[in-house]
Amino acid sequence: MLCDILEGDVYLCLVVSQIVLNLAWLMQAKKTGEEKQ
Repeated sequence: MLCDILEGDVYLCLVVSQIVLNLAWLMQAKKTGEEKQ
């Protein structure tokens, strides 16, 4: 999906998707952290 937008630049696709995953994980961790307090 993302790779199609970037016209097959696989390396860039991997980097971007990794960043997106990290951001999503951080948001989730922050959300659960706030609930525990």
